[in-house]
Amino acid sequence: MDSIGSRLKKAREEKSLTLDDAQKSLKIHPRILKALEEDNAHETLSPVYVRSFLKSYARYLGLDAEKIVEDYSKSQTEEIKQVLHIEPKKKEIAYPQNSRNYVPLVLKTIVILLVAIFGIMAIIGTTRFIKRSVAKIADARRMHRENAAKEKLSGDSNAKKTKSVERSKPAPAVAVEKSKPSATVEKPVTKTPQAHPFLLVTKTSNDVWMEIKADGKQIFKSVLPKGSVEAWRANEKIELWVGKAESVELILNGTSLGSPGKGVKKGILITPQGMKIP
Repeated sequence: MDSIGSRLKKAREEKSLTLDDAQKSLKIHPRILKALEEDNAHETLSPVYVRSFLKSYARYLGLDAEKIVEDYSKSQTEEIKQVLHIEPKKKEIAYPQNSRNYVPLVLKTIVILLVAIFGIMAIIGTTRFIKRSVAKIADARRMHRENAAKEKLSGDSNAKKTKSVERSKPAPAVAVEKSKPSATVEKPVTKTPQAHPFLLVTKTSNDVWMEIKADGKQIFKSVLPKGSVEAWRANEKIELWVGKAESVELILNGTSLGSPGKGVKKGILITPQGMKIP
């Protein structure tokens, strides 16, 4: 029996459709559609999302969506059973009998090499992350200073206009019989200060599906690869929908907020004041 991915790909090719055609109709990233056809979507997405995307894709191709989802659920159950029954094969390692110090020496050498490799990787990764974060925070501060300067110039201009209007008004005329009602002086309109932008940095320790909205506008909806470091800017708020929350670290204006939780998290709200999780 053909796999679920083979059936999806065969149905799409029979209709002479490309992955881009399907993406335009379903609003699902071509990378996810390709993963569904290759039966490896579960490696980057949680089962909840895989079932949802399979159902939408199957209906789009004219297949029995309920049957596709049912087959996927059965395959997941079978994989779990297989994992539970697999026993690791024990390997016997032959050590030289002539030297008593051989095993400790090998272990020490391996430990030293591993520590050195991980230390170098950590230093390189940390240096790159710090450079990127400092540059992005510097950009955010520069934008903040420019907006503050614009607000100050605008406020000074409004104050000068108000004084000029008050000076140019004629003196009240002296009435012979009845005094004329005094003209109403309009109060200067106070300009509402603009919201200051803020910077949110996301670091992934695994492939993670995310949907991001900045100030109510969707700016990203796809899979972030493992080890990616991305920055997002907004004036008032950023809303997150994360597929694997435990694989994401959030950094607000240079301060780490940590992971927003575990599993699927929807409606995570980030503001300049901090993070709010529903």
